[in-house]
This record gives sequence, structure tokens and C-alpha cells, in this order.
Amino acid sequence: MIAHWMLYCVAIGVLLSGGAVALDGALRPLGRPTRWVWAGAILLTLAIPAAVRVFGEPRVAPPAPVQAAGDARTARFGPGALTGRGERSWLADALDPQRLQRPLAGLWIVSSAVALAVLAGMGAALRRRRRGWTATEVDGVPVLVSADVGPAVVGLLRSRIVLPRWAMDADERARALVLEHEREHVQAGDPRLLAAALVAAVLTPWNPAVWWQLRRLRLAVEVDCDARVLRRRDDVHAYGSVLLEVGRRTSRFRLAASAAFAEPVSTLERRIRIMTAPRVRRPLLRAAGLGALAAVLAVAACSAPAPSAAPAPRASQEASRFPITPRDALAQYFPEIARDGMGENDILLFVVSADGRVIRHERVAKSASGQPAAWDNIPPAQIASVDVVKRPAGELAPSGVQMIWVRLKGNGDTPTGMVHIQAGDDGRLAVTTEHTSGNTAWAPTAAEIAAARNRYYTPEMEARGLTGDVRITVNYGPDGRPGELAVKASRPELQEVGQQIAAALKLRNGTPNSPAEVWIALGRQPVTIGR
Repeated sequence: MIAHWMLYCVAIGVLLSGGAVALDGALRPLGRPTRWVWAGAILLTLAIPAAVRVFGEPRVAPPAPVQAAGDARTARFGPGALTGRGERSWLADALDPQRLQRPLAGLWIVSSAVALAVLAGMGAALRRRRRGWTATEVDGVPVLVSADVGPAVVGLLRSRIVLPRWAMDADERARALVLEHEREHVQAGDPRLLAAALVAAVLTPWNPAVWWQLRRLRLAVEVDCDARVLRRRDDVHAYGSVLLEVGRRTSRFRLAASAAFAEPVSTLERRIRIMTAPRVRRPLLRAAGLGALAAVLAVAACSAPAPSAAPAPRASQEASRFPITPRDALAQYFPEIARDGMGENDILLFVVSADGRVIRHERVAKSASGQPAAWDNIPPAQIASVDVVKRPAGELAPSGVQMIWVRLKGNGDTPTGMVHIQAGDDGRLAVTTEHTSGNTAWAPTAAEIAAARNRYYTPEMEARGLTGDVRITVNYGPDGRPGELAVKASRPELQEVGQQIAAALKLRNGTPNSPAEVWIALGRQPVTIGR
């Protein structure tokens, strides 16, 4: 999910920023340069997520366990079966990472394009201004004289010092300090370093950590340059006065990828405070402590768990039940329904494997006839759960949607069974499965079960509301022949019907001394999911 990766990148940037602050504080009292600390933080903020994405093992969360159905194989759900417990608010639905996938990708592309366009515009403006600059030599140093730009350094491959015209008339000592500062930038290659950092920010313009690191890099570049100048000219008062004067007279036109003596007033004040700060007592001890903290944060950034490249399930009870969500299944397998809606009597069937793959999907209609067709190509012992998902109009499709989710265990060898959907007059749906268990040698076919039930469970019984289910158990003797036959009905009125159905079923030889059972739904004529 792109949303998860963006949050992961921001988290990595925050951890590395904290480590860079600590390392900056450790090196500065020792007189060491710190611009490479911030350059490294920017580089790692981009490199760590990229390396994990390209070379790392995708960390996929294991599928949530699904509780298998118990002995009673009739699971009944009302209209709000899953929408009650797993109802998602409009805000949660709007912030769903899967729905944000395309908007965030578009936002990333547009924001990078805008940032690139802004930089291109500043470059074009600089080229227009540069046509009016005059090349000359000041105190033996080649410079470009502008009307109001600078002091600064421009150009990446061939850097040139730019001085504003007012600097030509400045005090000779002040002008010498300005020139020396800008020459230090040229010799250190600071414009190229800042340009590379800007490229990183353009690649991830949505990451606030990168922009903050870029701001700290600009400060570190100037502070390091100040320190190099003051090592040769140990006059902090005069140097600070020049800084303030340049800040007062500088133009509002900023050079994004340049190293400039002229910086915002807040940055100039911070540079002066750093230059005039008293020496730190026990700098080595301070450096050791802050360095250890920086190392811990860097390790935390490198070992932070990355999101999986595969789409993650929704963070809801719906995700814990289904490896693939109803919304995704509808969009993937029935796009015409997601677009145009579905009929009032239509039901969508999904059969999902234990590892989350949709292995069967079809659109079926609630049967109005009295004879249900058997659907007997899923071994019932493999069924972990059968759920009814109902969604109101406008949530997944223009019309209301009813789905049946059959989740498989991935094991079992019973060869036959049926799955029924029973629709009541009140709109409630009931799901029933008919299957055998235990001794799998006895396996009445779906046709045998349907024939026996339709013979002894009459429409009149159904019209009276005589509904329920029966469980038929047969015990096998030492020779494997069927022996005692037991019938247990959910209602006493159905006991005789169950006995008649059991007597009509064809009993086969089974495993010696082993029981076998079959559950059969009796009730309002089932709507059968079938061919």
C-alpha cells in the first residue's frame, strides 16, 4: 500500500533526523564539520526504504485464523450480520488505504512535478537576471556584479561568486570577509551538495522530514563555512557585524541551490549564536553520549519493520474474517455489478481458499421453485465457515449487495455435500451446509439427500413454519457394516421426518467401529447455490 509506504518513509526520516540532531550536537563542540551529517541523513531517508523495497523480504502478515464451524452446521445471520459488528464509518471508509492508493500516487506525481516546475522557474529567473550581471575582478577575485542578488555562489559545474553592487562600495575589510566566505563555498563544492539535496526533496515532496533535513543542511553548510573562515580570521565581532549588515541589505530573491552569505535573518542570528557560544565542558564525554544516541536511532531506522508490498487486509473485523474483502472481490470479479448494481434476487457466491485465493465466484439467483439443485463439488469437511455479507445501496454498488462467503480449511476428504441459502419473508438469510463427517466411507450423494428430504418433508410442513435440521448418525460394527442408526432432530415435530429420511438413505460399508454423521437442513425451501 502506497499510504503505508509513505508513512514508513516519514517514520524513517523522523528517526534519522533525531539521530542527525544528536550527531550534530556531538561534532560541533569538537570543531568538526556537520554538513555531511545532514547530507547523510537525507541520503539514508531515501536509500533505506528504497533498499527494503528492492532487496528486502516482503513482510506479509499471516492470515487471520478463521474459527471452524462447530458440530451444528447451520449458521444463521440477519441483515446486519457483518455490518453490525464490522460497520465502517464514512471517515474510516474514506481513509481506507486501498481507496487512497490511486489518489496518493497521483498526489505524489503532481507534487513532484510542481516542485520541479518551481525549481525550473527559479532557474529561468536566475538566467534572466544573469544577463544583466557584469563580470569583473574585485581584490584579485573574479566575480559577477549584480544589482541586488548576493553575496552568493551560482553555477554547479563552474561556480561563480556573485556580489551585489552595494558590496563594491563597502568597507575593504568587510568585503574581504564576504569574498573569503564565498570562496570557501566554491572550494568545498557546497552548491553541488545543496543541489543534490534538493533533488531528494523533489523526489519525495510529501515527506516533511526531508524538507526539515534540507533546511538543517543549509544551516550546517553555512556554519561549517563560518568556522573555516574564523579559523584564519579570529575576529568574531567583525564577522558577525558583516553578517548582520548583509542580512539587512540582502534582496528578497533567493537562490534555492546556492551557498550564500545572505540568508534569512533567523538563520543569520542562529549562526551568530553558534559562533559566540561558550565552549562546552567535557566535549568528548558529550560527544560519546550523543554519538551513542545517534547510533541507536540509526539502527532503529534501519531495523524498522517495513510494510508489505502486497495489499494488506482492511483493519477491521471484516478483514479478520475474509482474506479478500467484499469491496475488492466485487471490483475484481464483478465490475459490472459494482458499476450498475445487481438485481434484488441476485446473490454473489465466493469460495475462498485457506490461503486467501478466490477459487470460485458466480452470480446466482434465489430460486422460486420448490426443487433446489444440488451443489456438491466442495467437500464439506473442508468448509471452515459460511458467512452472509449484506451491504446497503451505495456502499459497494448502486444497489444493495448480498454475498455468500465460503471459507475453506484446505483439508478434509469427504467427497460430497451441499451449501444452501435460505431467504425468509423478512429478508433474513440462513446458510446451511449438508455434509458427512467422521467415517468418510459413508457418503450419501447430494441427489440422495435431496430426494429423501423432498419425499418426506412436505410443502405443507414448510408452510406451517416447521423448520429446523436433523442429524443422522450411523455406527459401524467390527466388520465395517452399518449397524445402529440414530436420528436427532432440532425440534420434536421433525423427529419422524428425520427417521424417514434416514431410512431412505443408502448406507454403505464403512470403517470398522467408527461412526459417521450427516446434517440435513429442513425448513423454508432452501435457495441452493448451485449450477
